[in-house]
Amino acid sequence: MAPQRKLRTCPNIVGLTLDKDSLEAIEFINGVRTSLEIGWVAITLGQLSTLFAGLTLSPGRAISKKAVETASEAAGPILGTMFKAGVNTVEAAGSAAGSVSYNIFSSNWEAFFFSYGGLQAHAQNQIEKVILKQALRSDSTPKERLFWGTLDRGCKAASKDKK
Repeated sequence: MAPQRKLRTCPNIVGLTLDKDSLEAIEFINGVRTSLEIGWVAITLGQLSTLFAGLTLSPGRAISKKAVETASEAAGPILGTMFKAGVNTVEAAGSAAGSVSYNIFSSNWEAFFFSYGGLQAHAQNQIEKVILKQALRSDSTPKERLFWGTLDRGCKAASKDKK
């Protein structure tokens, strides 16, 4: 994993027009970030389903069907589907409620937390590769090269509060 760089403010590039390749790269970067968020939700749901599997099989059902439907609708189409799948997984893999404390004790917490870091590192690596590839393209305009080059060297968007 690359060392953290102190981000400086990106320069204003007047008249910047991005070509098709640059726009596709930005779409790819946004897709990686979305996948990262979905990955975090999936890891968390997997761990929770492992820990609390027995609770949903109790006669009083821990999460009502109405609560599941409401939460999945509020989460949106992708995360809502993942939420429903997580609840179904918990129900399918359920065990006695008394085993929850044993599940917490025996869980591999080190692997759980490393999975978050690994997912973040992989996403950052993918984004850095795309930015570097775009910065080194020979068929882009000088303003595009400046845009991608500043992203490669590490910069952040200027705050809108500054005048």
